Amino acid sequence: MKTVIKSLILILLSCCISCSNADQSQASIKGKFKNFKSQMLFLEKLVNPKPVVVDSALIDDQGAFEFKSYKPTLGFYRVKIDEQRFITLVVNENDKIEIEADFNAPERTSVIKGSKETDVFLKFNAMAVQLSQRLDSLNTAFQTQIQQPGMDSIKMMAISNPTSVTPEKICRFFTNGVKRFTSESLPEIWP
Repeated sequence: MKTVIKSLILILLSCCISCSNADQSQASIKGKFKNFKSQMLFLEKLVNPKPVVVDSALIDDQGAFEFKSYKPTLGFYRVKIDEQRFITLVVNENDKIEIEADFNAPERTSVIKGSKETDVFLKFNAMAVQLSQRLDSLNTAFQTQIQQPGMDSIKMMAISNPTSVTPEKICRFFTNGVKRFTSESLPEIWP
């Protein structure tokens, strides 16, 4: 019985703390679309197992929008037009985010100001895309090489020697990339 009472007290305290933190949020999200249609946008908080709509806004006749009902707390969000068109943000309680984007391709054309965390997130995503493209390029070159005429099994083994690529080398490669990324990007957030 005592553990039930203690659990209830802890739950009530955590609810009070989270409610008071939500009230303290000064974050705002607004923006403007080019080539827009006047329609509803949705602000979704990205949580497991699926995103939750926390606010909505109508795009006015100038292409402007602002989410006014919900004050975001620290977390991942997306401004969603539909399932294919959205902008992902990392929001802090004090961010004053301003977005400019083309309505038809917001994920590629968005310019986001007011969130250092979003800047770092976007840089990290760009680095991941670049790494993926490099890996695809290496794979294509490898596949082309092993399909060359005169490529016998001994030459193929020399090219594709699995012992030359170890899990340690892969970990070192990614660790060095993350270290380089964080040393370049994180001082912008945490000087």
